[in-house]
Amino acid sequence: MAGIYQDITVTPMTIRPRNRKLGATFHPKTSLKILIFLFFIVLIGSLLICAWSNVRTINLGYEITKLHDERSALLELRKKLALELANLRSPERIEAIATNELGLSPPNRKQVIMVQ
Repeated sequence: MAGIYQDITVTPMTIRPRNRKLGATFHPKTSLKILIFLFFIVLIGSLLICAWSNVRTINLGYEITKLHDERSALLELRKKLALELANLRSPERIEAIATNELGLSPPNRKQVIMVQ
């Protein structure tokens, strides 16, 4: 049997790409450049998002402080208005205005009608 295979010679095969028309070739240097470019794009995007987040946080802090000050001023105004309302509703003030400015006097017994 050894004599049968003596005439056969084995040659290495060349592998040809099937999609030769597409021209798709793999270049390690090009793909490394693309990966580095994408890495820097993601890095810059992340840094921009972090910077925006920090600026937004600072602006919201200023806005909270401004609203807190405005709330304090409104509470102070509310206290002043409540005090003024109490002063305007006082019976002594109403009686003084009725007698001095409007010329009114307390009613006589005959003018008062009791309702049951």
